[in-house]
This record gives sequence, structure tokens and C-alpha cells, in this order.
Amino acid sequence: MSKKFLITFVLTIIFCLLISGAFVVGYHFGYNNYLLKNYSVSGSSDLELINEALGQIKDNYYAKTNKEKLIQGALEGITKSLNNPFAEYLSPKNYKSFNQHMAGNYSGVGMILGFDKEQVYVVSLFEGSPAEASGIKEGDYIVKVDNRTVKEIGINTVAEHIKGPEGTKVKLLLKRKGKEIPFELTRRKIELPNVSSKMIGKIGYVKVHQFTRDLSEQVKKKMSLVLSKKPKGLILDLRGNPGGELDQAIDLVGLYVNNVVVVRTKSKQGEEKSYSSGQTAIYKGKLVVLVDKGSASASEIVAGALQDHKRATIIGEQTFGKGCVQNVITLSNKGALIIPSQKWFTPSWRSIDKKGITPDIVVKYRKNGDTDNQLQKALSILN
Repeated sequence: MSKKFLITFVLTIIFCLLISGAFVVGYHFGYNNYLLKNYSVSGSSDLELINEALGQIKDNYYAKTNKEKLIQGALEGITKSLNNPFAEYLSPKNYKSFNQHMAGNYSGVGMILGFDKEQVYVVSLFEGSPAEASGIKEGDYIVKVDNRTVKEIGINTVAEHIKGPEGTKVKLLLKRKGKEIPFELTRRKIELPNVSSKMIGKIGYVKVHQFTRDLSEQVKKKMSLVLSKKPKGLILDLRGNPGGELDQAIDLVGLYVNNVVVVRTKSKQGEEKSYSSGQTAIYKGKLVVLVDKGSASASEIVAGALQDHKRATIIGEQTFGKGCVQNVITLSNKGALIIPSQKWFTPSWRSIDKKGITPDIVVKYRKNGDTDNQLQKALSILN
């Protein structure tokens, strides 16, 4: 099946809201209108019960209540009841921040976060960012954001809570080697360094930090610079890349292999779909892909497709294992629901959910000074 407008976001009605829907991975953004009355919740009594509870709280709670906060709490409770870390409600403020991040810029502290079971940790820091300047280190675990625990916030939206208006402050409690360390940082505008490239001797190197909305075009530009040097081989570094938009992952695979199936999906009704790159590759030489436990979602789609088609050698550590497509649904209050809606599979129908992708060559990361052992292994194979 040819590629459709499907977006993955590595990275969600009720109360008679008019909704427009979207898919992410994955995030997928599609658009349709949907009234709650068309969704069977065993009759209108369910909604009446919610209204009754809200009314009783308003009339009987001893302190003044805020209707907006009550409804937001109800929406957060609904998604948390799914017991799925990738199901979330985003408030209008957090959804705006989410869209800015997917566009490649936002106000925050400049770090990429990864997931380790039910924990959130720092994968990497942007050079010159508030996070780097404060002394935060890669591998630190997030315990609290502004005095709220990760469990209270939901691991899928920790990053959204750390972001905020430029010039405002955010308090973080991090854990490093068993010791909790408090930080207070001032947010500023962050321009995401989505793609960087260079030549390492005679080998081309392209680093992709996240799959934002114009990622494939950025990679093409960086690739053209690298290919002008006529490299002996190419390294695609997806380490610490938490994912993003699925259509960009599909396009990225298409830069290295002609018109092949990149990813397959299956709904709970059993409907199966396949998505292809549908374009001509611009590089057909030797290729190595670097991955680690911070490589998730769209990164895993790329690595899995290139591995299945025997187009690249995958080197590094087991990836994160996020094998679901998320539906991003815009609500009438300008907030959104993020709902895991489908399972995704590699072209050969491998499920990587909660397992991750096993590299062709497993290399545990050990950095000795300026030496990156995983990168050195990739270079040794290509030289």
C-alpha cells in the first residue's frame, strides 16, 4: 500500500466534545469529525453520572472549585485508567507546546528524554542549553517536575511539563547514582538540532536527533553535502532519538532503499495495512545504523525496515521497544487526547513492542575520553 499521511510520535472524548483526529507513532495525524453521541458508552446515563458528580463536588466541596481543572482531571483519569503509558490527555497549553516541539522549536531547557520502563531519564543535552549549563548529566533520572512526581504527570507528558514560556523557571528533582539532586532552570527558546553531518575520514556521518515535520528534507540537504565528498560508506546515527512523525520515518528509509514496505500496522479489528516509501533512493552504498535504548518509535521503524530489507548493518544496543501507533485527537477545548490505536510491525511482521530491535552487532556503549566505542565499531566495518 502506498504511503498515506501517517505521523508517528516515537512520544492522545468525553463531555460531548467535537473532535478532529490524527495519527502519530508513532503519531498519526488524520482529520475527521466525531461527536461523542456517536460513541456508545452504554447510554446517556454515563454522561449524566459525570455531570452529577461534578455538580455534587461544586455544591458540597468545602472550598472553591475550578470547573476547568475538574474536567482536566477527569480527562487525565480516563486516559490513566487505560493503564498504558502512551495514552495521555494534553491540556491546551501542553498541546500547543507539543505542536511547537514537533515543528522543531520550543521554549524549554534543552534535553532529550527517554523511557526506561516507568521511569524517564536524560538521553542527551543540547550544547549550550540551560540543562547543560546547570550540570544535569546524561543518564540522570527525572523524579519530579515542579514538585509533581513522574507518575502523577504521566511519562508521556513529562517533557511537556518541563517546557514553558521563555524566561519562566522550572524546578526539577533528578536522581543520579541513587542520590536525589534538585535543580532550578530558566527556560529559553530552543532550536532543535534535528540533523547534523560530517565526514570522519572517508566515512560519511549523519546524526538524526528527532523525527520532526520537515526531517526528511533536512536529511536530504545534509546528505547532499556528505555525498559530494564521495564517502566509502555512511553511518546513520539514531541513538537517543525518541521518535516523532511516522511519515518522516518512511521518507527517511526511502532515501536508502527503493520503494519498499517500511512498516505494517494492525488494528484491534484485525485490519492490516502496509506503508511504502514510494521514492527513489539517493544513496545505495554501504550503510550502518547506530541505535541504543534511547532509540524509540520512529527510530525503531527505520532500523527495523533497513534490517529486514538487509539494507544496513545495525550496531549498538537493544532499542526501547515502542511498537504502537498513537492517534492524536484534537478536542474542542484545543487540548488533545493521545490514544494508542494500532500495533505496528516491521516489513517481515516482526513485533518489537516491549522488546525492541536487537542489533546485528551488539556493542555496549563505553566512552573512554573522546572515544565512542559504538561509533568506532561502525567505522571499522565501513573502512
